[in-house]
Amino acid sequence: MDENPVLWQILDLYAASPLTMCRCSPILKSLTASLMIHFESSREKSARNTPKQLDAAAHLVTYLGKSRLLPAPLRYISELFHTSTSYEVYLLLLSVWRYMKEFPPTEDPDEVNTRACELRHLETIRAIMHNNIDKMGAFYGRFFSPFSSSD
Repeated sequence: MDENPVLWQILDLYAASPLTMCRCSPILKSLTASLMIHFESSREKSARNTPKQLDAAAHLVTYLGKSRLLPAPLRYISELFHTSTSYEVYLLLLSVWRYMKEFPPTEDPDEVNTRACELRHLETIRAIMHNNIDKMGAFYGRFFSPFSSSD
């Protein structure tokens, strides 16, 4: 990504259209996979110690959310990246990966508009937030209040 920073600008333009982002899904999947590999194998405890990859992950999730390929609250996970360990960022990206595998990008605008996030897609996020409640507690309502009456 450092060699081709224009890719972020192009994805930013394309993110306004789910149809266009659907056609970019091979690029999006390869970016997600390479970032997952980085954060899973990173020797850095804090994800903030690898700022280029952290920014790339945040851009990726932002563009997926902007294009409605990721529903709320999955589209907000980049807000948790700066307070997460490298392995937790890997787990958060894995949640995105699993969602995208279960609900691949589609060219059908009706399906894009009706996508919803089920509780099973949020289990990892909930566990990470519980483990880091002192740092992430303020974000909890953004992720879970509409999904659970017990929280």
